[in-house]
Amino acid sequence: MERVRQQSRVAAASWEGAAPASVSAGTLFVKVPTAGQAKSITQSRRDLMMRTVLVESFGIDLQVTATADASATTAPVEDVPSQDDPNLGDDGLSGVDLAVQALGATKIGEIEGQ
Repeated sequence: MERVRQQSRVAAASWEGAAPASVSAGTLFVKVPTAGQAKSITQSRRDLMMRTVLVESFGIDLQVTATADASATTAPVEDVPSQDDPNLGDDGLSGVDLAVQALGATKIGEIEGQ
């Protein structure tokens, strides 16, 4: 990673949290924490930069593929306001319930967590 950092600190930051996962059919699979990070590495061609570093530093020519680490994925946490939140109204309503009561909004549905 130091060699990548010497070429570009931005490139080094894009590989933050990365770890080699496996090598198969001439491809080094590298796990990164999120799918967005994997996509960003590919779109910005940082995978090609890593391939070049592997060739120049170790004489290893492997295609590099960033993949999301499924074990690092976390479920979204429901945002519940604290009872001593100064922005919480006297009736204890927040979010959609507050918009319905205070603004006359209409709740049209909920999206279930996946």
